[in-house]
Amino acid sequence: MRAAFKVCPLLSASLLALLVATTAPAQVIPGAVSIGAEFGTGMYVGEFNSFQYQGSLAPSFGTDLSGTIRYDFAPQFSLVGVFGLTQLDYGISDYNRRRYAAHFFGPVGGTTYPNDTVALTDKNHIRINKYFLFARSHFNPDARLVPYFTLGLGLINFKVTNDKSQEIPTNITGDYEHTVMVMPVGGGLEYHFSDRFGLYAQGLFYVNSTDYLDGYAHFLDYESGEIGSTQTGPGNVDTPPDYFMTLSLGVTMTLYHPEPDQPMQPPPPVRDERPRQNQPPDTSSAPIDTTSRPESEMPPRDEPRPMDTSAQQADNQQPEKTTMPGATPYDSDGDGLSDSAEVNRYMTDPHNADSDGDNLSDYDEVNKYNTSPNNRDTDGDGLTDGAEAIVYNSNPLNADTDGDGLKDGQEIRLYKTDPREADTDKDKLSDGVEVTRIFTDPNNPDSDGDGVIDGDDECPNIKGDPLNHGCPRGMAPKNYSERLRNSGPLKGLPETAEEGDRTDFSGIYFKVNSDNFDLSQPETSRNLSRMLNYIKQCDQIGVVVEGHTSAEGNPALNQRLSERRANRVRQWLIDNGVAPDKILGAVGYGSQLPRVPEPQPGSVPPALLEQIRRQNRRITTLVKQTCK
Repeated sequence: MRAAFKVCPLLSASLLALLVATTAPAQVIPGAVSIGAEFGTGMYVGEFNSFQYQGSLAPSFGTDLSGTIRYDFAPQFSLVGVFGLTQLDYGISDYNRRRYAAHFFGPVGGTTYPNDTVALTDKNHIRINKYFLFARSHFNPDARLVPYFTLGLGLINFKVTNDKSQEIPTNITGDYEHTVMVMPVGGGLEYHFSDRFGLYAQGLFYVNSTDYLDGYAHFLDYESGEIGSTQTGPGNVDTPPDYFMTLSLGVTMTLYHPEPDQPMQPPPPVRDERPRQNQPPDTSSAPIDTTSRPESEMPPRDEPRPMDTSAQQADNQQPEKTTMPGATPYDSDGDGLSDSAEVNRYMTDPHNADSDGDNLSDYDEVNKYNTSPNNRDTDGDGLTDGAEAIVYNSNPLNADTDGDGLKDGQEIRLYKTDPREADTDKDKLSDGVEVTRIFTDPNNPDSDGDGVIDGDDECPNIKGDPLNHGCPRGMAPKNYSERLRNSGPLKGLPETAEEGDRTDFSGIYFKVNSDNFDLSQPETSRNLSRMLNYIKQCDQIGVVVEGHTSAEGNPALNQRLSERRANRVRQWLIDNGVAPDKILGAVGYGSQLPRVPEPQPGSVPPALLEQIRRQNRRITTLVKQTCK
């Protein structure tokens, strides 16, 4: 065995050369430096706990604690330096005391080692300081769970003590070296949480060059074959060395890895200056006039603007694909994922670092955000993953980050609320409740301006008296609050357009007894814009525009007025870019479908009655065809 051990350095060098030569595409970044720590247990295997001697197997588990530093040379190969402390225990059975009585423990019944005052205890401890260099080979490194094989070479310094921390004496076999060479061999599984943190489990078997790890070396010619032999003197026929093994769990943290080179600006394209027939005017350098465009027609902040490809189409040429700067032979687009991983595991484009165009690299989506590299909007909330992760700091895996019942895209684009804060205006009502149930302003804690915040206001839509819970004097707060909240399934803009959804836009005002918009009230433009965005949310949606009035006046006149106003809104939507086939009809219902029950005239003050009636004068959209 000792002769075989002499070839360990040669084997180690050969394995290092083999591993360096055997490289393959991987997520491991060459040049990365990481540190780690591992903790586990260990077991000694020798004369006093051996699989070789019948009756002496009495395993006892110790502890193992180590620190590591790692350098990744190539995708499938790294070097790991390890320093640490291992304590191994072995029990002293009656069988062992009888077998090695003459050579180690002394006569049966003794309390100390022969010719010494060191006590004989039921257990001894082997304390080991270890210093190793490991070569590690990773298999299938593109996956998060990576198996590996490792082979090391190094030194250990050990000392053997009893349960009273007394170092056991040298025995009849003589003195021995306490610092020896050891070759660990084993493997494990490593799990990558991200590009910075990992967890691994590892098992190692340590091939030693000494039989004195337990403080005693056994020689076959010490004994005559009978237990309790009294033969003395040095031996010549030695038994195999002592071994030990460890099983540990470790964590790693990457301190440094090279950043990819910054992309160089491509040279300007060579343009053909020859005149062409029917060539469209060049507007690529002209400023874009946005002063006259409504906000609803502006491109969303998080969506990339379409590129002008008219010149390419005119030339009938296709853009040439080029390798990105910082790419490697195994990572064509330089996004940190190997080509094989992109093609076989993630189904992404190995020539495009951002396959879905959401402003997050494929590597960051897979390893940092856990989003889909093939879906620009993983959670389907109307915001791209890049916009959520970089611009708004919302959760790209949760369509409703703050849990207020509104999608993140709705909050950003329609309501201008904070997608990370369930109650943007801090009025004790969530944004979803304000928008979909009681129709208050989620950005104003006191929507009616009466000095009572919406969450405490029993009449949040009507300016009232703070001493009467926010309701006008003479009005019972409870009655109005119950009638408002129980008057039907009130809704603001639903999360997605579903067939049968009726959405009220009560803030669209008209001049008295006409179908002309009252643009002197800012709510009119704001709510028309909300309706426009709602209908433009997809190409397949089809809606009916409904007009509603309050109950005062002649019912027949109210019916005709509601029809005229519904048609006026229909035409405004078409004039502002809605395809005519999306508007499936325009109907009027007069006062037949009130949003809020109207009290009888004279039962409440006239000003209060007018505020209630204003909520019933509204435009409603009824969804007949849904988004697909």
